[in-house]
Amino acid sequence: MTEDELRDGVRRLLSRYDLSEGRVLAGTGFFVDGRLVVAVIGAELCLRLDESHKVARSDISLLHFAGRPVPGWAVVDGDQLDDDSLAGWVNRGLEQLGAINESGR
Repeated sequence: MTEDELRDGVRRLLSRYDLSEGRVLAGTGFFVDGRLVVAVIGAELCLRLDESHKVARSDISLLHFAGRPVPGWAVVDGDQLDDDSLAGWVNRGLEQLGAINESGR
């Protein structure tokens, strides 16, 4: 998926929520109730994932910014995404948001 396709797909998937958008790390962040769920940076989808997801999956990598890893954040290349897999990743982003809200972080 291209950057535009990713942004449009995320907008569509999150349209039923209180959605807002803003600049995040040279990309577009998608916020639900003011909390960042996912970001589209170039043709990549960035989202919070716990360590077990990152270790278990070979199709994602750790997010790097300014040459440094960003703990707790992963990147999925848009070339690996279609509508169904994008929906799955966005849902994981929503699940992580729920886990953060429950833990009070």
